[in-house]
Amino acid sequence: PFRMRALAYLIDGLILLPLSLLALYNIIYLKIYAIDLGVAIISLLYKPVLESLYSATWGKQLLKLKVTNTQMQAINIDEALKRYVFEFAMGFFGILLSYQFFQNETFLAIQSLDDFTAFQSSSAVVAETLAAIWMGAVMWIIFDERKQGLHDKLASTYVILDPETVKIINKS
Repeated sequence: PFRMRALAYLIDGLILLPLSLLALYNIIYLKIYAIDLGVAIISLLYKPVLESLYSATWGKQLLKLKVTNTQMQAINIDEALKRYVFEFAMGFFGILLSYQFFQNETFLAIQSLDDFTAFQSSSAVVAETLAAIWMGAVMWIIFDERKQGLHDKLASTYVILDPETVKIINKS
């Protein structure tokens, strides 16, 4: 189910796109740190909250995927938070970096997307390193015999096709 998981990830990205656009608009025009912080917190909590409440994000729900623990039961909030420890670490770093940006004169002078792109390139090495570590942890899914990412292994979780969906498919 790696492809299905990847597609669910893309769908979740589209769902969160309005927040990303708000963050970008805020960076270029408004420069209000509270908006940036709010967007970051909502984005970080989207997956663990939905997965603990419904066993899936909206993207996973659309594709009939579920997150379960090793007993094939719905995960609780502790397990969901464990699954996203890598993302929380990156998100926390991003929040700290963002706070520093909002204190920077050059950042505050940004008036366009080009200005932002030029400014952002100064911190790209750190962001790219964190992204590479995260991608490695996720890409682990391809090579793992149980199709678990490192975040799944850490939380003892699996992403499976919804058993009710499997029953329907098998009856057809």
